[in-house]
Amino acid sequence: MYSLSCASMGGTNCDFVAKDDTQEGVIAKLMEHAKIAHPEKLADMTPEKMEAMKTMAMSKIVQE
Repeated sequence: MYSLSCASMGGTNCDFVAKDDTQEGVIAKLMEHAKIAHPEKLADMTPEKMEAMKTMAMSKIVQE
């Protein structure tokens, strides 16, 4: 099982934690959460910034 907290990605006080059996699943769940809970953070995301964010997320995923 892998996990990644929203707070670790944006310095917010959000307590959401994405969990999945795969790293890709964790990223997908975190992105879906961000679209719903933090749309302002994604508003100016270029494709390049989105890729950089995904790369950063991959480096912060924890295996439980």
